Amino acid sequence: MRRIIVFGAMLGIAATAMAKYTGGFQARVTIEVVDEEGRPIPDARVGLDFNLGDPFPKGLTDNAGRFTAEGRTLGLISGGAGKEGYYGSWFRVDLDETLPKGVRVRRRYPDYTRRIVLRPIGNPVPMYAYEFHKCLPEEAEGVEVGFDFLKADWVAPYGKGETADVLICVTTFDPEKYDFHSGKIIWRFPRKGDGMVLVNPEDCWDNTALTMPRFAPAEGYEPNWWDGKIRGLRKGFPEDQRGPGKELAPFAPYFLRIRSELDEHGNLVKALYGKIIKRDYSIGWSPGFKNSPPTIAFIYYVNPDGTRNVEFDRKRNLFEGVLHPIEKYLLPQWP
Repeated sequence: MRRIIVFGAMLGIAATAMAKYTGGFQARVTIEVVDEEGRPIPDARVGLDFNLGDPFPKGLTDNAGRFTAEGRTLGLISGGAGKEGYYGSWFRVDLDETLPKGVRVRRRYPDYTRRIVLRPIGNPVPMYAYEFHKCLPEEAEGVEVGFDFLKADWVAPYGKGETADVLICVTTFDPEKYDFHSGKIIWRFPRKGDGMVLVNPEDCWDNTALTMPRFAPAEGYEPNWWDGKIRGLRKGFPEDQRGPGKELAPFAPYFLRIRSELDEHGNLVKALYGKIIKRDYSIGWSPGFKNSPPTIAFIYYVNPDGTRNVEFDRKRNLFEGVLHPIEKYLLPQWP
């Protein structure tokens, strides 16, 4: 009896594999398009891709904000929605990963429903937007180097920058004591009032052109940040070498405040606000191998109008001739 059960299970697995190999399984997918309050959005444009070369189903949502389509798939489905006045949003899902544990597809996937939230376009403004990825000057390893956000470069004598909005220092350690990837990065904002605020990941969104809240906070900017990397021989970072300030979270975004001006009582008069967004990382860096300078990488935006609005107009980058820094990462505006 046990042999029959095992043999039957093997036949089921073989049938599943054969069905996928010969053209996949039928799937019925429903998209629910809603706004930030969870209210249905009718007449939103929706597109689906079952990733098997079949026609690309697309259409408009009904009065309940729903759109349904069927197709054959190997499990991977992608799609998205958009409407005039809203930021487009998209998704990708493997239907096999949505199945209960131990359940296999026989003829068709269970019906699948995906909710897509469209966030309204508010007041996007022109900003300095840039993807920075450069080595620290080799001769400056271990010392603070100024970075100018409005010039997207190191300050003189290492680059064309004029104002040191933040001072960046990377120290590497004796490879005999640690390893070639050991090191610490320190970000220090020298101007009073300047700094960064770590954004709560719950307040951010993936797979949409609007990934963070539209306004930077008025308070809470920390001027000192650090991150240490110890791999291989040691775990963690030595307590006595952590330094002042907060530890960087390389995979979380930040709000940014620079060029602060204070009155005689220490009250903020004006400043420039911006953000450092998260793609695969927010502030990425590598201490480098022996005889190799450290590298720094981050994507940032700065609004020069003095307001806390950090909603970027993708068509108005103030760095002339520079493409929107995450344009190459964005999927097409669905559908």
